Amino acid sequence: MLSRLARGGARVLRTDTDGDLAAVADRRGLAVVTRGTPPGRQP
Repeated sequence: MLSRLARGGARVLRTDTDGDLAAVADRRGLAVVTRGTPPGRQP
């Protein structure tokens, strides 16, 4: 399923590789922000 989304142009993010994720809205639309050091990676 994720590979289909990626092939369709979606940006695929995962908490196990990208850290904390949040979808936020602003006047331009939706965005995704990341925070912290992902598990298994060095700061």
